[in-house]
Amino acid sequence: EIQTLLLQGKGGLWWRMVCKGLLWGKLLFQRSRVRLQRGHEPLYHSIPSQTVTPPPSIRAGPSRGRGCAGGMMRDTAIVLLAVGALLPGGYPCPAWRCGGSHNGTSFYDPKSDLSLYPYSNVLQVDGAGISSSAVQANDGTVFVGGHDGYIRVFRKQQATSSTDFWRTETTAWAELYKSPEFGSSCQILSTPTILYGTSSDPSVYTVVFSCGRRVVAIDGSKNTPTKLWTIDLCDYFVGALENCEWQSGTSSPVATTTGDVIYLCVGPSNRGACFALKSADGSLLTSWAQNPFPSSDSSNMMFTSSPALLPTGTLAVGANLGGAGVMLFLDSLTGLRDFSKGEFKLQNGVLFTSSPAVLPDGSLVICSTDGQLHKFKPDNEYEWSKPDLCGTSPSSLQASPAVTPTGDLIVSSSSPPLLRRLTASGVEVWSFCANPEYASGDCTGGPVASSPVYTPSGQVVAGGAGGVVFSVAFDTSIETWRYHVGDSSLVSTPLIASDGVVLVG
Repeated sequence: EIQTLLLQGKGGLWWRMVCKGLLWGKLLFQRSRVRLQRGHEPLYHSIPSQTVTPPPSIRAGPSRGRGCAGGMMRDTAIVLLAVGALLPGGYPCPAWRCGGSHNGTSFYDPKSDLSLYPYSNVLQVDGAGISSSAVQANDGTVFVGGHDGYIRVFRKQQATSSTDFWRTETTAWAELYKSPEFGSSCQILSTPTILYGTSSDPSVYTVVFSCGRRVVAIDGSKNTPTKLWTIDLCDYFVGALENCEWQSGTSSPVATTTGDVIYLCVGPSNRGACFALKSADGSLLTSWAQNPFPSSDSSNMMFTSSPALLPTGTLAVGANLGGAGVMLFLDSLTGLRDFSKGEFKLQNGVLFTSSPAVLPDGSLVICSTDGQLHKFKPDNEYEWSKPDLCGTSPSSLQASPAVTPTGDLIVSSSSPPLLRRLTASGVEVWSFCANPEYASGDCTGGPVASSPVYTPSGQVVAGGAGGVVFSVAFDTSIETWRYHVGDSSLVSTPLIASDGVVLVG
């Protein structure tokens, strides 16, 4: 089922017809009041004037999110918000946080004027909740996993309804493919990774999904995606198979720049492991020391974040070692641990549950469950910790910082629900209250649970409590727009697709 949210600009049908005629011209729009029609409840937003020059050809792609139907929030849909400007150049988002460095920098801006694109789709997914983030390939196809163990593929197709004569777009998002690869017992919480360079044909790409102990790769470039390989990580277990306890908790895969090797970590129990797999067939990179256990103290090891790939060829990943968080630095070629700068370990009961975000100079930042933000130098040496900057509520513990091209940081928190801009040294520049009650002066309410995204024009896009998606100007901390898409907290990272559509979950 595909439901529609109407995004209507000032002037109604006449205005949309004018926009259709001028769509490919250079348009200068005055400030407009834009209404997002959700059931019977209009929400009004003021959008600044902006000149828009769309490229002659660009392919679209959404991001993952939760939807609303009949005014009720359901954790069963992908919401596509048409809220921003088309920019030429750049590439879609092929992995969680748009790459192995997990810095949350988008290649695209949201659309600037809703009246240009007067509707958005709510894609129902058969009652399955979605907590993983969506990724987009260079042909516009979108991939995401669901709580029901299905992998889903979405693509824009020719619109078939003869009644939607008023629409300025002739295509609509539709579910192209779905498959119960992991079964209903495995909720897919990780984000898939798209690999290029796996074929001599540049249009061919592989998409790797993971859930629990299983990893699946598909050829996503075909109209009907085909499975390339599937593996059970317990088959790589050294010892008796019955000792394998990896039923959930697999990290999002991260790939080398050449796409020939993927890394992922598993282990919700105390028998965690990180693996290096050949993307061609899922077999082990046998020279890697982490197959299958990291060290002799593996009986107490549990991996708690997705690994990030540093410019030095090092993998950084947070782990639980004997009840305390520890930062691991692993050589991506050998898997050997780097102890040259000692071992940074948190106090007992405090863990790293967000994933590392890499700065332009190769340093990294990561949040811990006590609300502290930690920074490590490019040579892996611990640099500093700053208190009360990260989220501490259960829903916000996995929110990771965003990093701008200049090295500034954007961090979300839970109590109070703040979005903060920091310098690379951790000095606060501004804080923005993300109260779900629009224009409320009281900075209370639920946390900013999603990881923020930084856009090329200097917007910060995030999802918060109460089903709110909002954008804040990076330079001024002024809110530029806000949309209420439901009643539940949004926990996934927003994806800004190549057509400026924002996908949230």
